[in-house]
Amino acid sequence: MGFICRPLHNPAERISLMHRWRARIEDLHPQLPRVRLQASELQDIQTAIARQQCGAWETVTQTDETPQSMLLAIPTSLDPNSPKAQFFPQRYAMLQLSSLKPAPRRELFALYSKAAGFLQQKGIGVHRCSVYAAQQELAETWSDLGFARYHCHAVRSMEDLAPFNLPPRVRLRPAGISDRPALEQLFRVLAAQHHTPAMAITPPPAAGQIYAGLEQELAAPRVAHFIAELDGDIIGYIDGYTTVHGEGYLAPLTGEPFLYIRNCSVAPARQGMGVGTALLHQLLEWGRCSIDRPRRAHLDYRTANIPGSSFWCGHGFNPLLYGLLRVSQQPKKRGLFGW
Repeated sequence: MGFICRPLHNPAERISLMHRWRARIEDLHPQLPRVRLQASELQDIQTAIARQQCGAWETVTQTDETPQSMLLAIPTSLDPNSPKAQFFPQRYAMLQLSSLKPAPRRELFALYSKAAGFLQQKGIGVHRCSVYAAQQELAETWSDLGFARYHCHAVRSMEDLAPFNLPPRVRLRPAGISDRPALEQLFRVLAAQHHTPAMAITPPPAAGQIYAGLEQELAAPRVAHFIAELDGDIIGYIDGYTTVHGEGYLAPLTGEPFLYIRNCSVAPARQGMGVGTALLHQLLEWGRCSIDRPRRAHLDYRTANIPGSSFWCGHGFNPLLYGLLRVSQQPKKRGLFGW
């Protein structure tokens, strides 16, 4: 069946339709999280489209103009002081695809061609999108367009923690405000090494900026910081927090209380001896006994960090969502599907 690719008509109706499409995909994959935009977010998108700050296109059938797929291209600016600014340029674009098809290959090629041209005019050459791990065909289509995985959002149950033996002479304890200088030194070493056994998507903060609110967090009931010591020297660190539905930017991914593991770091010379496992076990035990009683733990890590990926997969974390990245000023013409 032929289709037409055009700018989005009637954004309010189409964005509402997007949610029905997403629900249909979620019904096909029960393990997917239920994601719903709030009314205020929908209004923001509609306003951005009207002001041409956000690009939006759709494909419809040639015969009766039945909607098939929709793509939003949302330019985003980072705060120069944000830790992510060390990893991404200050400006990039988030792409959000909705479709009646699990893998709308022809439609996506046509839609992305429009989006890439729109973003090129705005001087934005870094494009990002997300794909559920269950949507393998869709991930392959994005890959054919030049996108590559750069991070993974993974999840595991808080139950059935495997037993472990604490490494000899290693002691675990809660972090204190007096540990901050030693933690800054640890992060400087890790930043120089460009890897940790478990690196989150956000790079280690610059020295002197590590947890400016550490003192307040240490008194917060939903935040935990743990340290691993060997003969009095800090060799590892982990922190995380629990959140309930409606709190935190990850809450829409779960709809229930969960533990988010924010950082896990082990000194390079001490990796491979079980320190990371001990820290992870300690944080999971804390989470299970916390006031929110979460049933799942979530985290993000770079897929290029092979040791970190192996570490998390080996400890029961299953990929849920992949972040894809493309760095280019303009997609190469492939001669396929009319572009």
